[in-house]
Amino acid sequence: MRRVVTVFSLVLGLALVGAASAAAATIQVVAPWGNEVYTDTDTITLTYSIDAGKKVPQEAVNAVEDAISAWQAFLAANEGSGDFVVTAAAPGAKADVPITIRNGGGRILGQTKFTLDRQGFIKAAPVSISGSSFGLANDPDTVTYIAEHELGHALVGLGHSDDSGDLMFPTIGDTNPGIGACEAAGFDLLYSPWLTDGNSSTTPTLPGATSASC
Repeated sequence: MRRVVTVFSLVLGLALVGAASAAAATIQVVAPWGNEVYTDTDTITLTYSIDAGKKVPQEAVNAVEDAISAWQAFLAANEGSGDFVVTAAAPGAKADVPITIRNGGGRILGQTKFTLDRQGFIKAAPVSISGSSFGLANDPDTVTYIAEHELGHALVGLGHSDDSGDLMFPTIGDTNPGIGACEAAGFDLLYSPWLTDGNSSTTPTLPGATSASC
């Protein structure tokens, strides 16, 4: 039987004009990770890899690693009685979240491409991050900002927020707001209670809504 999968992508760009924060913010969700990476001990284990072009400076790689660390800390604080593990893939092994850092870039700063299994859970989420914009190198703080946004898509399954002051807003601002209340609300919608309850009898479940208030 032919297996049916769904593939689509989300992109992060540069804002040309400022946007006001929404009065009542919401964050979209895509899907949770599930069958491919879940074990009956209420554990999700995701692997990542980082592939940087020859002209990409080490500072950009370090900035992406800082973003990974930020999400690892968030997941450890929000996993409840379950376990949500993000770890580097073994050398030569295929990663669930392969991260590519490109040297060049235009208005698109980052992109995450989702592949969903036939039940609707994420099965792969490659990430592309730009090390420069319009020919100018992005500083490490900007690369971390881009990477934190893209990893919100790839590691958690978040969509975009409609609050311009939020990490998951579809264009970046002047400063990185970090992982906050909207990201937590999206995480809860995707993974609570089937992961966070620590009960192995509650298996991966798709959310009953496509967005969460935050």
